[in-house]
Amino acid sequence: MQALSVATGSVGESTEGKLVRITGTITQPIFDDSPFGFIIVLNDGSGEVNSFVCASTGIDVSGLHQGQIIKVTGFSGQFADHFEVDPRFQDDIQVEN
Repeated sequence: MQALSVATGSVGESTEGKLVRITGTITQPIFDDSPFGFIIVLNDGSGEVNSFVCASTGIDVSGLHQGQIIKVTGFSGQFADHFEVDPRFQDDIQVEN
C-alpha cells in the first residue's frame, strides 16, 4: 500500500483512515503521554499536526528533538478534537536532517 503524501495542515477529515506521509519540523518538545505513548507536533509551514506514537508499537523516539525535520508515515486519524498521524513501525519515522 502506497502512502499518500500530504501537507501537515491538510491532515483532516479528507485523509482520515488513509495511510499518509507527512514531512515537517518538530515544533515543540516531544510530549511524554505515558502510559499511552508520545506526541510529536510537526509543521511544514501549512499548519501544525500531531503524530501520536502509541507505546504498544515499541517505536523509540529518544533520538528525536525539537527543530529536527522528520518524515512520518502512518494512519490519519482523529483523537478528541484534533487530527493526527499514527506511525506503525520504527521505520515509519525517518529523520531528514
